[in-house]
Amino acid sequence: MDLKALYKLAQDEQIMVDQIPLPNTKAISLMDEDGDCFIALDTHMESVQQERVCLAHELGHCMRGAFYNRYSPFDLKSRHERRANVWAYEHLVSEDALHHAVMQGNVEIWQLAEYFDLPPDIMEKIVCYYEGIE
Repeated sequence: MDLKALYKLAQDEQIMVDQIPLPNTKAISLMDEDGDCFIALDTHMESVQQERVCLAHELGHCMRGAFYNRYSPFDLKSRHERRANVWAYEHLVSEDALHHAVMQGNVEIWQLAEYFDLPPDIMEKIVCYYEGIE
């Protein structure tokens, strides 16, 4: 999914996305007591790539209900972050799209990153996810 498609998905799912200054983080999401989800993105993203990755991750929290309770000793933050990341990986690059790109000769992380217009570190995580080594 490109950035426009991610914003459209948020709109279709009635997830409010706003841009505000977030000097300590690039994005946050939360769900209220009624189950409504809200996303805030930093007004100073370094690139469209970064905005796309952040929005996909925060949508992952909303779409999977992957929110943790910081007051519960039994709720693991890492579990919810993983669920949000997996959703983002699967929607930024499908397994079929990755296979197609590799079959076209894009076998290096940098080649795949350019092909999918993603930062190399995120592309590496996506490849590791699909290879089952993440």
